[in-house]
Amino acid sequence: MSELERDLREALERAQADDLGVPRARHYREPEPLPDGPSWGPLSFVQPATPWHLLGVGALIFVIGRLLGRAALAEPLVLLGGLLAAIAILSLLFLPRARPKRWRGRLITLDESWRAQLYRRIYKR
Repeated sequence: MSELERDLREALERAQADDLGVPRARHYREPEPLPDGPSWGPLSFVQPATPWHLLGVGALIFVIGRLLGRAALAEPLVLLGGLLAAIAILSLLFLPRARPKRWRGRLITLDESWRAQLYRRIYKR
């Protein structure tokens, strides 16, 4: 190993070069940016932000299905709207609100239970 390579490695170690890819706050009082949550992949544009959003979408689909009357698409829409509304109500009742907590500008995780992980998997916020 040449002297130049050794000096380069020492400089990178002193600069903590392992953390260069991690987004940092620009100022020491500015909080660290929120990490990206689990994504739905290409369907992430339809991921609801909160259980209330899912409840609203489910109620809207249910009402549209009821307004269609005896059309072929009416019954599946009513079932889908009812299912989405039921999932939203159950998650409002049983899943904890998984909001990111900060301490001195750093993100901390308080709840790592399966219920909190399920909430973060379903909803954006």
